[in-house]
Amino acid sequence: KNRQADLAEKRELLEMQKEEINKVNPAPGEEEELEEQRAEIKKQEDARKVYDEAMAILHGDDGPGLLQMLADLGSVIRRMDEDDPEMVNIQETVDAFRDEMAHLGNNLRRPRVSSDADLDDIEERLFEFAQLKRKLKRAMPQILELKNEIEENLSFLDACALDIAFNTKERNKLAKELGELVIEIIPLRHEAAAKFATELEEQLRELGFSEHVKVAPEFLPNEIWPGVNDEKGRIFWAPNPGQKSQPLDKIASGGELSRFLLGLNILGEQNREITFIFDEVDAGVGGLTLNKVLEKLQTLAKSQQVILITHWPQLAARANRHFQITKTVKDGNTYTQCSALDETGRFKEIERMAGGGKEGEAMAKNLLDKTSTAN
Repeated sequence: KNRQADLAEKRELLEMQKEEINKVNPAPGEEEELEEQRAEIKKQEDARKVYDEAMAILHGDDGPGLLQMLADLGSVIRRMDEDDPEMVNIQETVDAFRDEMAHLGNNLRRPRVSSDADLDDIEERLFEFAQLKRKLKRAMPQILELKNEIEENLSFLDACALDIAFNTKERNKLAKELGELVIEIIPLRHEAAAKFATELEEQLRELGFSEHVKVAPEFLPNEIWPGVNDEKGRIFWAPNPGQKSQPLDKIASGGELSRFLLGLNILGEQNREITFIFDEVDAGVGGLTLNKVLEKLQTLAKSQQVILITHWPQLAARANRHFQITKTVKDGNTYTQCSALDETGRFKEIERMAGGGKEGEAMAKNLLDKTSTAN
């Protein structure tokens, strides 16, 4: 993914570099071959220049050449010979030398051209290479490597584009299916929420709430995917008649929240991996309502682990294990201590919670006997 994003940002540069390289279209080893051809052609041209210079000396260029000058010299010497017989040998020498030079000229061969390449074409091609190297700031071998790398990266980007197009199509298809599913779910959710609210209201009444308690589920728009709008549920309630429904966490006390959670989980699907902790779920209730709270706690405890903090001996006596929480002050600091109670400690704590004395002792014995019988 990171590679695709990085290359996508550089795509314009990659395509520009590819275009520049393709304009010149260098082949591997072409630059070296052209330089060798250029050197050979220049070598041959130099050889031809030397030949032309030799022939110009022998035959002349803009004026008489060596052969003509020797012929003229021989003619002059022959006229001198008429008056001076000793010049015969000199004339023969000059004529012999002229014949030798003429023979030399006949033996000179114009250098053959071993390449059909045109030097201008080679220079033009090498100039294109020089411009390309200057633009890309690389030597030709590196440019050839860059060409392969660019083609590989652009092919990768094209493949990514195809994958993205395919995934986009699939995503749009799934989004459409999700939207259709949401349309089906919303009315079913509202129906189930209304039924659940009615059942929860009944639980709350049994747990000591007003007979007029109302639970009002509220659903707010919630975009779960771009273009797919579902709903997000929230529980509102009115504990007493005449009150406006408000969020549970805004108007409920700690005890009410605990009892609300108790009623809610009585209705919900049980999960043995969950541990419930109720802090004074019995706050503000008594009598029959306290018994109802006790029954529901026992029902929940059959499938879940329940930890209960209470001041009511009736609730504490039904627990399987007991822990006493106390505060002590030592050296000016306050410490909270949690201690597991044995059977004797359990009885004494229930007795204390029941008021102490003979009445407390009798109540503790009665409550614990009921717990023993129930178990």
